[in-house]
Amino acid sequence: MKNLTKLFMVFVLLFSSAVTLFSYPTGSQAREVVELDGAELVGNRTLVPLRAIFEELGAVVDWNQAAKSVTAYKGSQRVFLTIGSRHTTVNGEHVVIDVPAQVSDGRTLVPLRFVSEALGADVQWNGQSATATITSAEKVIHVKVGKTSRYEEQALNLVKRHFDYDPSVNYRVELLHGTQFYLIEARVDFGSGIPSLVDAFIIVPSIYSDNPVIQNQLYEEDFDDFWYTVQILRSGIFG
Repeated sequence: MKNLTKLFMVFVLLFSSAVTLFSYPTGSQAREVVELDGAELVGNRTLVPLRAIFEELGAVVDWNQAAKSVTAYKGSQRVFLTIGSRHTTVNGEHVVIDVPAQVSDGRTLVPLRFVSEALGADVQWNGQSATATITSAEKVIHVKVGKTSRYEEQALNLVKRHFDYDPSVNYRVELLHGTQFYLIEARVDFGSGIPSLVDAFIIVPSIYSDNPVIQNQLYEEDFDDFWYTVQILRSGIFG
């Protein structure tokens, strides 16, 4: 009865207006670490999502639907390209890229090296992890090959925005059965080779608001009730 009462209270909180139950301010870092996805391999070239990366690097990106062209601005820097063309303009200079800009699943993709040519960021490719890394003075951006779902991507972004996000932590995301609730487990390998669970959250992402509804195992005495709630959600009773 105690568990059912607490479970009911959790759902009252989850379905109330978007209120952060437990949140922690993100600490300042020398370089902010950003995790993105959407990179694609075309032949032996790595293509990355232009808008997401350019905006993270502080550029403003404009899309011209009629001309199928993109113009990006950052201070005095200006970049122009057209979908399907290898010919681009960077700060008034003609630049030919090795793979034409293209659209995939609504995203404009450009060769990884073009990010360096356009905005002067350092770029690297890790074939083992299938991850592109773009480094600027302010940020380190990791872009993985493949895409997550819209809700999964938003759930992870909420963790980064509202918690002390650590890139060394392995965040596992699970969509709980028949719901829009996400269980996020944070695991750390302390040297044993087996990642240990250090925290967990239930998050209800909202596509209309940046304020998540969050329930987590903040207090040790609530540990059993938290996982009881997870078990109920996994069962699909409320799906």
